[in-house]
Amino acid sequence: MHRAAYMGHLPVVCLLLAAGANALQEDADGQTALHKAVQQGRGEVAAALLAACPSLADVRDRRGRLAADLAPG
Repeated sequence: MHRAAYMGHLPVVCLLLAAGANALQEDADGQTALHKAVQQGRGEVAAALLAACPSLADVRDRRGRLAADLAPG
């Protein structure tokens, strides 16, 4: 899901969520798919992830950053 979110593949993210993928799964840096989506400016993907799992907004990565902290510009 991280790669799909990073690349902005909304249909893939939605399919994975519908199939029961864990939106709270973290990578080696402690980042969720939401971190990846926001970092790349993938607003639609970020919205879908937050709709499926609102608590993602409160997850900090290993450097203490929320996904919102990674938003471009």
